[in-house]
Amino acid sequence: MAAGDPIDRPFLRDVDQWMEQLYDCKQLSEQQVKMLFEQARSIKSISPPPRPVKRPAPI
Repeated sequence: MAAGDPIDRPFLRDVDQWMEQLYDCKQLSEQQVKMLFEQARSIKSISPPPRPVKRPAPI
């Protein structure tokens, strides 16, 4: 991981493969699902909360 980078880059390759499996309607193993949720929790725990947006939001 790079400094300040919450995402494990080799893990992203695994996620890409898992997404392909899911697109092919193939199940993930219990271990793969656990790993996916652990990574999501770690990213969520260090990400700032979303900011409120006034409507209409200018683009």
